[in-house]
Amino acid sequence: MQRAAAEGGEGFERLGINAREFSQLGADKAVSVLAEKLDALGNAGERNSAMMQILGRSGAALLPTL
Repeated sequence: MQRAAAEGGEGFERLGINAREFSQLGADKAVSVLAEKLDALGNAGERNSAMMQILGRSGAALLPTL
């Protein structure tokens, strides 16, 4: 998750997540925070876009697992 936090700054900003703090979380807490913030976005297009900014093209494919 540290790499994602370093490279996905805009996506994290869009979700209201501090990338530096996020990179210090354990994996299970990071996934929980990410899922909660994504759910708050409301529409699928916004969620897909944010995940792609954070994790690249494969990020959107992970949405159903969150």
